[in-house]
Amino acid sequence: MKPKTVLPLKSYTNACRVVTMACKQCVESCHYMLRSNKLGSIVDLLTSRLASIGEENVSNVLPADALASSLMELLATAMVSIPPPATEEFTQSRMDLVSYLVCQGVVERLHLWLAEIQKPIAGQGFVEEFVGNSLQLMVASTEMICVKRSLFDGKTQDSTQLALSLSFSNLLGLLS
Repeated sequence: MKPKTVLPLKSYTNACRVVTMACKQCVESCHYMLRSNKLGSIVDLLTSRLASIGEENVSNVLPADALASSLMELLATAMVSIPPPATEEFTQSRMDLVSYLVCQGVVERLHLWLAEIQKPIAGQGFVEEFVGNSLQLMVASTEMICVKRSLFDGKTQDSTQLALSLSFSNLLGLLS
């Protein structure tokens, strides 16, 4: 069942693209998005959209959602544009965002979606964009917590549980 929205999905998608442009190369916008918990709301909406994609897949066609793709692009852009933290409080905010992504099941949902790909996706515009944005989100999440340490060395404590989630979901093996 599709969630009922007040505005058309295209309006939400365009709003995401505007905020993405505002976050590109603008540290102040990214700081605001992180500190005001706006990115947490974006994660909530992304989780909802990814859940609805799974429910809609009744045919052999690989579903792709333009809004979910735009949300992933927005999150990835904001994460990449945030410079390395200067304070412990800011470091914790970054870790909290990645933890929230993991806790909401975004990594697992992306793994399930990417596992559905059985043939080349060249020429399928929305699907190519969705795959690219999902990969950008995973790279940005990993880079966000790996600024000064190695996440996969086995010695570092991962408070976000991202490494554990990536290994249990086999997302890294799927992508390679």
